[in-house]
Amino acid sequence: MQPGGALAHNVVVSFERDQVKIFHVEAAGSSLSLTKSLSIPFSDFSAYLKRETASSFIVTAVFSDAYQYTLQHPVLKPAFMQKILEAEIRKRFPDLKEFAFFSIPVGELVQDNKKMLESFIYAVGVEELSRITTPFAENNKTITALVPDFLPVSYLLPASAEYQDETVLMIASVADERILLLFRQHALVFVRRVTALSPEYSSIDIQNINMTVNYCRQTMRLNPARAVFVGAAPEAALAAELILPAETLTMTPDRAAGIPSDSIGPVAASLYGARCKSFSLLPPEYRDYLSQRRILRLIAVACGVISCLALAFIVWRGIELVSLKNRCEHLRAELSRGEALFRAYQQERAAFQPYRPVVDFLNAAHSVPNPAVLLARLAALGHPDFERVRIHAATAKSEADAMSIVLKGSLADTEFTAMHKHFLHLKQTIQGIQGAQIMNEKVELKSRSFELAVKFQRQGD
Repeated sequence: MQPGGALAHNVVVSFERDQVKIFHVEAAGSSLSLTKSLSIPFSDFSAYLKRETASSFIVTAVFSDAYQYTLQHPVLKPAFMQKILEAEIRKRFPDLKEFAFFSIPVGELVQDNKKMLESFIYAVGVEELSRITTPFAENNKTITALVPDFLPVSYLLPASAEYQDETVLMIASVADERILLLFRQHALVFVRRVTALSPEYSSIDIQNINMTVNYCRQTMRLNPARAVFVGAAPEAALAAELILPAETLTMTPDRAAGIPSDSIGPVAASLYGARCKSFSLLPPEYRDYLSQRRILRLIAVACGVISCLALAFIVWRGIELVSLKNRCEHLRAELSRGEALFRAYQQERAAFQPYRPVVDFLNAAHSVPNPAVLLARLAALGHPDFERVRIHAATAKSEADAMSIVLKGSLADTEFTAMHKHFLHLKQTIQGIQGAQIMNEKVELKSRSFELAVKFQRQGD
């Protein structure tokens, strides 16, 4: 027996009319064990959920108001399939107003040269389903899958080749009933429940099985090739009365720890809980409740994230405000020191005012170039290089921060080229004096006289 998935811990709730059975099943590696089980009246179930710490449950049930049949219909896309099947159920069972259903594909066939799909349909009234889901919703518990008790049992049939190509009748003991499941090419096509008079198989059980086989042959035109018993099996003498070859499907020892033979249904639900989700019969109002709860959880998470971000922002802004406060205090301290320095400056400035006229006089006196310095600099004109240049007069005039000197003289040369050479040398020499700037020049070739206006800016002594 291959499980649908490795499970650590599952709580399976089985509704058997007015009784509710709870099974705690644990899986560790390849071992499977039933760790806890109890049976309580349905009236006490809500109180049990209040005490139970588990939050999610796999639920199986024995439905008293259920409808099953096989339907042949065109091959459609899944989006249209549900609507077509729902319409067919309403047409076939007009008294079934509100319901939930699932379908299991059986196989394809050709009818009137058209490709058709045959499906096993199972439907249950919403009122009966709501009776089961209401206590879970009231106690904030989650149903991961709600299925009839025979569905997980049907997954116990091995997917080997011998079962794939045959019609097989599976018999399982669940509580005080025998469940008879008919498979065609490993697809479920028919379910029948009969009351068991005792936990062990009796001749009445064998008669019921034989009658079911005859019904399948005569009404459904299906001929089971063998009977497969799950868990407990009839004794050899009784098995001999069967009109089918019989074999027993048992759980391996590593998966049967503490599991009674009549608890095979809940254990199968624990093994194949994930597979059962696709066929869950949760009513619309409970699905809406789950959706609203998921939305509320998302809103709560979003609010939590926003609150954390807001708190982080507040802390960040608080740190910024503290930093800003420290900066303001520092600036205030700097401003206080600046005001003290300004007051000291004002006091020093007031003390200096009586001496201001004297200082201004001294500054004005020192701002004019020193004539002695200028004459010392012009003494370079007495060099032998200037023997052909004669200075006849020098007129000096003092200005605000400069001194203007007008030099008048003549050139001893008679040739124009020599005159130009010596005059140019004179200009370059004067311009080489620091602070000197030639403002005007004039040369008379006929009289070989010249005039240079030079301005000397103050550069310091």
